[in-house]
Amino acid sequence: MESGVNIGSKSVHVRVEGTPHWWERRANKPYKCSACDKMIISGERYIGRKKFIRARGKRGPYGHRGSYVTDFYHIICLLRSTRNGVVREIENAKAGTNGLKHEIDVSKLKITDNKKRIGVCADEKYEARKNCETARWWRKVDRWFSFQITSVARDMEISRLNREIVVIENRQIPERRVEIDNLQRQMETSTVRLKEIESKIQELINANVVRG
Repeated sequence: MESGVNIGSKSVHVRVEGTPHWWERRANKPYKCSACDKMIISGERYIGRKKFIRARGKRGPYGHRGSYVTDFYHIICLLRSTRNGVVREIENAKAGTNGLKHEIDVSKLKITDNKKRIGVCADEKYEARKNCETARWWRKVDRWFSFQITSVARDMEISRLNREIVVIENRQIPERRVEIDNLQRQMETSTVRLKEIESKIQELINANVVRG
């Protein structure tokens, strides 16, 4: 607190010993930590601000008897909250990678099934043609029409299966592999961040300035 003293025509402002600075007074208003949802009491800080510890003895740099220390209590809260978020990002990326790998495996099985189905269609065409060629003359026409219908239907099925194979091999699987690469890069970046956060938490704990 500053008080005004008139000396002649001049007003001299004198600071009363023991009164807090403006930033100390503002900090007396309690509010909650966004990370741990605990009430922040007077003097607790978020980022590197000072906390005045009153004591007898030598006056501090601001004229008070006591000392100023940095309280990192809620910095730890924020770092731990951030660390939990990074851990979740890594877990989600791992789950996404596993899901994409499973999709690739399913796509490869689909290709195998399509190729088997193409072989079945080719065998059915061959059987229909053989039946037409070996049929007696009075059944020749009937077998010929049956062969034509079977041939057209199986050719359409083979064409469709081949298109599916091309789409899977040239688009779906490459897209999944690109997504996997992106997720792996994201995991690498998140892992580096996680190590940095854990290192900073340990550094603050070792600094012995954390509020008990």
